[in-house]
Amino acid sequence: MTVCLAAFAEKAKAIVLVSDKAVTYGGSDEDSSGSGAMQYDTGARKFKRIGETLWYALLAGDPTFALNVVSGAEQIIDQNPNFPKSAMSMMACFKAAYKKRREELVSDRVLSPRLLTKALLVARSSDLLPLDQEFFFAVTEAARNLKTHTSLLICGFDSSGEAHIFSVVNPGIVNSHDLVGFHAVGVGAKMAISRLLTLDTEKEDHLGLALFQAFDAKVNAEITQGVGYNWDAEILVPGKKAVPLRSDMALLIENVYRAYPYTPLSPQTYDFPKKWDKRLFRFCEHIMGRDTKQHSRKSTSPKSKAKR
Repeated sequence: MTVCLAAFAEKAKAIVLVSDKAVTYGGSDEDSSGSGAMQYDTGARKFKRIGETLWYALLAGDPTFALNVVSGAEQIIDQNPNFPKSAMSMMACFKAAYKKRREELVSDRVLSPRLLTKALLVARSSDLLPLDQEFFFAVTEAARNLKTHTSLLICGFDSSGEAHIFSVVNPGIVNSHDLVGFHAVGVGAKMAISRLLTLDTEKEDHLGLALFQAFDAKVNAEITQGVGYNWDAEILVPGKKAVPLRSDMALLIENVYRAYPYTPLSPQTYDFPKKWDKRLFRFCEHIMGRDTKQHSRKSTSPKSKAKR
């Protein structure tokens, strides 16, 4: 229960990561009393660096399963000293790790309660009686329909400095989102993606604009039950660890968002922070390692829409 999203910026020379901070307890798998699940905004961070690489995972859903997948991917990387940090190799790594953890989950939740193992189900020796066909089909159907309730969004730069975003979802399906340049996972993913599409999010967007639009998409996802109010953001640039969004910049973005009226006919009830665009511009230029005196800041303001 969450929303995590990532978007390219600066002609895909930066990646913006945004997530909520809500944690959900209970639910159908844990709570047999019939009462609803509990949700609360916490200080939990849903960004996880992948081992010693400069790739990062955004975790949506069951945190135990998600962290186990990341741990499994880290083991694969550690066991291969010459592991190439390319997008294809990382995708294959996470696909294998996800499927392995899901197989363990099937064993724990489907097979073990029925006194079975994978070998006893699909590779029974000749000295054992065959399983009842109806029972066999019931077990395999339960294994096939098992939901992990977990999605991961993996972001990073390959050895050539090219940005990549890909998702890993049940039962281990990997999808690249490099062509579009953004994606979201979690219960609020559809709302977040639809908002990014409405905003005409592009890879060429200035980092400040990308941050604002990612926050906007996260806010729009809050209409979905399970998405929290508090949020986190980090920025990836080639060759460096993720840079957390400073708390003053996060507050600045929140206040700018609040100052915009919902429609042109709505009154503006809040004033924009003083010199907000200049302050956000300086922060972003520092992240990108550029001289603020040599660049225009016109692209940090929200874009005008082309006539349709």
